Amino acid sequence: MPLVAVAHFIDLPEAQVAASALHASGIDAVVQNEVVGQSFYHLQRAFGGFRILVPEEDAADARAFVAAGRSEPRPPPEPGVPPPRTRTAVGMFLALFLG
Repeated sequence: MPLVAVAHFIDLPEAQVAASALHASGIDAVVQNEVVGQSFYHLQRAFGGFRILVPEEDAADARAFVAAGRSEPRPPPEPGVPPPRTRTAVGMFLALFLG
């Protein structure tokens, strides 16, 4: 059962999420260079990122699954709700100074 690369990611967490989603949908997936990326975090880009490998018979389904996940747009932010970074900063400020 040969493995085929179906997707390429620069960041390890993104590759792990994609592999987990494939596992959840019933497709066996492996992140190539995962251990190297965890051991040498600062060299992830130098190694060329991470590939998702799946069995050859599941490659077409896996490519379609990953492509569908990448093409979904993010929902627009709700009006009047500050972005997460602002909420985090306000929360940290309140926690530090109000205890």
